[in-house]
Amino acid sequence: MEEGGLRDFDRPTGERGLGGPVGLVLARIGAEGECERLKERRFSRSGGMGRMEGMKEKEVFGLALGLQGSPWYVAEIGFDLEAQTLEITLEFAPLSRFEHPETGALCPVYDATPRTWRHLNFFQFRCEVKAHVPRVDGGAQGGGVKQVRVPWARERSGFTLLMESWMVLLGKTGMTVLSETGGEGSPSRVLYVTEGKDAAAVGRAGKFLEERGAKLEKIKHVCLDMSAAFVRGVRETFTQAELVFDCFHVVQLAQQGLDQVRRRERLEFPEELKNKRWVVLKGVEKLTPEELAQREALCRGKLQTGKACNQVDALREILAENDHEADEEMLRWWCGWVRRSRIPEMVKVAKSIREHWDGIVAYMKTRITNGAAEALNGIIQTIKRKSRGFKRFEYFRTMIYLVASRLVFKLPSPVPVTHTKS
Repeated sequence: MEEGGLRDFDRPTGERGLGGPVGLVLARIGAEGECERLKERRFSRSGGMGRMEGMKEKEVFGLALGLQGSPWYVAEIGFDLEAQTLEITLEFAPLSRFEHPETGALCPVYDATPRTWRHLNFFQFRCEVKAHVPRVDGGAQGGGVKQVRVPWARERSGFTLLMESWMVLLGKTGMTVLSETGGEGSPSRVLYVTEGKDAAAVGRAGKFLEERGAKLEKIKHVCLDMSAAFVRGVRETFTQAELVFDCFHVVQLAQQGLDQVRRRERLEFPEELKNKRWVVLKGVEKLTPEELAQREALCRGKLQTGKACNQVDALREILAENDHEADEEMLRWWCGWVRRSRIPEMVKVAKSIREHWDGIVAYMKTRITNGAAEALNGIIQTIKRKSRGFKRFEYFRTMIYLVASRLVFKLPSPVPVTHTKS
């Protein structure tokens, strides 16, 4: 069947609990009555490489990849017991004709390009599918020379359909990630993942640490954003820790106020502020000479957008200094300057900074940032984007642990290795 653009095999009602390629294959075999049981596998060995013999195994893998009704067939199945890999090599029959992707006409093969796709693991074996993908020439019917579509993968994808369908459709789910910042020369890693973005999520993270022998009262600093729920959760869970608000979030708050000023004045002065969004929001070091000239002219003008831009630049410079005593005094002056400017959006920013004063001053003293956590968050978002989302949070959490927790698996070989490379 087709669901969400991902291909699946038809399965009888009684087999819907089966998952993964093995479940799909057994469901298909059971539905069609092709065999009652699979015959015993036989292996031949040569230089540490085992090869599956007989047509039954190739037929099973062909069904799993959806090759039925196409010119494709499984030519070779290779196990490398030492490298823990399984390679499935696909070929097509000579003089085969393939459907042109644009015209739909059956056309002869023009040439072929070798490709490799990552497939679902076969037990603990990393599985890859390899094939030479042909191009066809539309000839007199038009369409030109185009690469054909293969039944086991999407166009331009490096994964098979079964690999992608295993990780599907989560959407937006709030979650809290507890990460460990590595020391000098040590990478950061994810320790704990839980659902929610509230104080209870922070409490669950603290309980996780206590269950593993951590003393919460010995945690001295917790770096976070200015979320009220997280602040409350940290104060309730890590009672002895000092809150540290990363400068990135402070500047981000000021930039949001600046953008609100620009949007408001854009309605009154459309010509002066046309195409000026990134001129005022980007850092000075990232501007082109033309954009820098536009920004300087805007900052010298009488619009509140220019004044707010000057205020954000000044805040950046204050937070970049390393003299925390002078920085604290300068930040106090900055808040007074912004209040006197009477720009409502920026006055609100100054008020928020005063409300989070201790955490911002703690950053000036410690220079602790959550840059490592933000980097891990980028990895997590990449996982979700590449997988096109997940159906259940448990699948998403498992992938986060596999990718970002730096887990080490030392699994024994199910088959004794008698041949090793010299």
